[in-house]
Amino acid sequence: MTRIFSLLAFLAALILAALLVVNNLTSGMAENADAFFQTVRDGRFETAYNYLSKGFRNTISPQELRAFLRRSSLDRYMTAAWTSREYDGDSGQLEGTLYADDGAVTPLALTFVREEEQWRIHFIDARLPGLARREITKDLPEQEVLERMASDTVELFADAVRQKDFHRLHGEVARLWASRVTPEELMQAFAPFMKEDLDMTGYDQVAPVFSEPPVINAEDTLVLKGYFPHERGPLRFRMEFVFEYPEWKLRGIDMRL
Repeated sequence: MTRIFSLLAFLAALILAALLVVNNLTSGMAENADAFFQTVRDGRFETAYNYLSKGFRNTISPQELRAFLRRSSLDRYMTAAWTSREYDGDSGQLEGTLYADDGAVTPLALTFVREEEQWRIHFIDARLPGLARREITKDLPEQEVLERMASDTVELFADAVRQKDFHRLHGEVARLWASRVTPEELMQAFAPFMKEDLDMTGYDQVAPVFSEPPVINAEDTLVLKGYFPHERGPLRFRMEFVFEYPEWKLRGIDMRL
């Protein structure tokens, strides 16, 4: 009997230790979630924007974020109770309930990713009242978001050419494209850039010029076509993106110097 009690005590200690580890590793998520909603409540939407992941920010402007939070009544935060938390490497999830100052109660789930050693909100799933509906939207992003998408892509491409390694770029593209091409095949496709030892630094620091209006075509593909003006000559591009909620992901790219 003593041995059974000892085993049960040991198992209980292991479970407690595991819970403490999870709480320690995910405590940053709860803290950042509370800070995010506090800044939203205080009307500091530009600050709240910084709590979002890079991918999330690529899909929404601070003005669009403000409209969504107000439409969802998530800007009336008073407190929150986080009842479930989990993580897997550099991603995690927080679930709980948000209580508003007008008495409203909203079940909520937040997905996080770890960027620059900080947990950042990657997806907001608010169980809003009313009939079932999806918040997924494929509207054309605002101009500043489109410019950032083009610049981020050029930065990834320039780094791949400089390092002669396309693994990082491959990790950022749409799932379907990633399943059809390897990093080595991407490098082969752009071999002329590396053979000529082209210096592409600085192109992502200037605003792109769209030679044609950005458009979402009949295939639901976002097409960006234009060039980056630079003293070393323009970098012409055509980029295609597909929507993988909650962000647009690169599906094809053509670069010409």
